[in-house]
Amino acid sequence: MVLIGSTVPLTVMPAIATGIPGDDDGNDNITEKELAGNILTYMLGEGDLSLDELRDAAHVYAYWNGVPRTIVDTAERTVTIYKPVKKIVVLSSDGARALRILGDEDKVVGISETIKRHPYYFPEMSQKKSVGTWKEVDWEEIVSLEPDLLITYATGSINADLAAEKLDPFGITVVGLYFYVTDEYEQIFDELEKLAILLEKEEAAEKYLKWHDEYEARVHDFIAGKEKPNVFMTYTGGSIGKIMEIASYGPGAIDYTLCEKAGGRPITEDFSTKYPKVSAEWVLTENPDIIILKSGDVFGGWDNETEPADLIAQMMVGKNWDDINATENNKIYAVPWSITNGLEHIYGEVLLAKICQPELDIDPTEVYKEFLEDFLRVEYPEGKVLVYPLLAT
Repeated sequence: MVLIGSTVPLTVMPAIATGIPGDDDGNDNITEKELAGNILTYMLGEGDLSLDELRDAAHVYAYWNGVPRTIVDTAERTVTIYKPVKKIVVLSSDGARALRILGDEDKVVGISETIKRHPYYFPEMSQKKSVGTWKEVDWEEIVSLEPDLLITYATGSINADLAAEKLDPFGITVVGLYFYVTDEYEQIFDELEKLAILLEKEEAAEKYLKWHDEYEARVHDFIAGKEKPNVFMTYTGGSIGKIMEIASYGPGAIDYTLCEKAGGRPITEDFSTKYPKVSAEWVLTENPDIIILKSGDVFGGWDNETEPADLIAQMMVGKNWDDINATENNKIYAVPWSITNGLEHIYGEVLLAKICQPELDIDPTEVYKEFLEDFLRVEYPEGKVLVYPLLAT
């Protein structure tokens, strides 16, 4: 591996010129005259363009109106594509999930170890060449794969700025996109549309967004005017074994936002921090109607009910919560971490809505099944426990 701070030089390769193939005057626009001229010189055996470059030029002229495609990524960088993307390296499972939704996984030539560890989600992609981890990559390996595009996070160890510094000299375009639901709720949808522009997959993005929006509208229409139950949300690492400083979510945190969107009232509404820590006694005083425990190391559900049941039992130890409404009414739920993270989060919103408003006429399991089978194109894992206790359908 080449560490991110390494000064070891990359294999010396000539810099690759950027710009639309066949743009003879360099004004970022290929005209009919320029295209025709390049076709003629190619046929005469006198042109500078290869056949592949000539095809790219024709594609840009015919489908892009002769101009490159440009977006501003989440790292606030202007990213421009001058020809169709044919080869991609993706460094996050979130980005890999977006590629499957858009139907471009067949273009992937390099991945991170995180993607390799999830063959269920990425049956073909996980077999591609690994170029590193979330905190260090082999830049020479990436260059050797000759990708047109590298997808990474906007910030972090292998961020877009660092990647661009390493890869710009080799003509490899870098885009920084998260593809998980941050505290900026709408960001993930903007990111999918932006990647779709670069990959010419606008229709696939529109299909996903329409599906998402229809379910969200059904939830919002149903909960309108309904009384909201009081909800306390925590997670395994922030609650198990904790009595005085139990982690939760306050205003501005995505879990808090989804709880509100799902028809619940987070009991942490008066806190000024996104991630407050509270005591077991405070939760007892607030007397929540529902407690939701997210499991930090579970992304696709459990293989049996024993595992989530044990997590709930561990969370309850020493807290004296036996008499609160959530306990008395058997409304303490364990859910996978992924319900509020990534492009599958509409399943999480529907699941939370079903917990908060049981009369909601949507089966969260069917939503998750549609996401997996219609958008990721993988078989739904029958028998997985996606919430415990199970919800009435």
